[in-house]
Amino acid sequence: MKIQPAFPRFVPRVAVLLAMVAGMRLVAAPLAAPASAHVQPDAASPVLVVLPAGTEPFPASGAAAPAGWQAVVLPGAHEVFVRNGDMLKDYTPRPGASYLWRLAGAGAKPGPLVEVATAERGDLAVVLAPPQGGYTKFKLSKPLIAYIATPAVSPAERPAPVLAAVAPPPVVTSIAPPVAGPIPPPAPVRTPVPSVAGESPRLFQGTLTSTRSLLHPRRPYDYQLNDVNGRPYAFLDVSRLSAAVQPDADLGRTVVVYGVAKSVPDEALMVIEGENLETK
Repeated sequence: MKIQPAFPRFVPRVAVLLAMVAGMRLVAAPLAAPASAHVQPDAASPVLVVLPAGTEPFPASGAAAPAGWQAVVLPGAHEVFVRNGDMLKDYTPRPGASYLWRLAGAGAKPGPLVEVATAERGDLAVVLAPPQGGYTKFKLSKPLIAYIATPAVSPAERPAPVLAAVAPPPVVTSIAPPVAGPIPPPAPVRTPVPSVAGESPRLFQGTLTSTRSLLHPRRPYDYQLNDVNGRPYAFLDVSRLSAAVQPDADLGRTVVVYGVAKSVPDEALMVIEGENLETK
């Protein structure tokens, strides 16, 4: 089976999330029409997913794209495949191995596999099914890079260039005397909160639900993320979120969480320490 490589070579997740680390909102304008997310910036390349109209795509900062295309981030979790020969003894993907995406097939026949990302040390990849046909299926909690075509803009729609006005040099009329008294200290600089255990923050997508129930004992975390099939795949630690974020207001909605994932002893699901949460 021929595997089609992705282009360009996959950008490290730190570069993809650089703008969010700096506090910028990595959300583009909502799509006016459905957009196909391709493996390569080429209309003839395989389509991973179709983003519906109204979706606010996340631009992939640091991923170059030719004119007429935009690199976007597809937040995890994703179902991917890894060649059995690229598996380590602990059933984790070997760093540098290819993550493969199963395209939609015709009828009951499965579609081909295409390369969508490269395995890195520390990836959260959980085996979903035993090896079959030379491949093993994983649930990958890692954002992927895809490409969508940007709509063409006619010359009449292009905004006219704005010429910046040049201010005249200031005229000094007087010099203020020095102010008596102590000089006030400089304003404190807020430093970002470091990530846990040196892991880089990532994007995670899912339906936000509550773990609280009158019929079950209280869990150590009050919230969890469910995948597209309604199955929980991660607990959400909201202790690092801003006080302005109210998770209860987003219950039942699809959210995108920016944070660090970790494993916790005696917990079957991973735990995401959220640093930012937005609804889609």
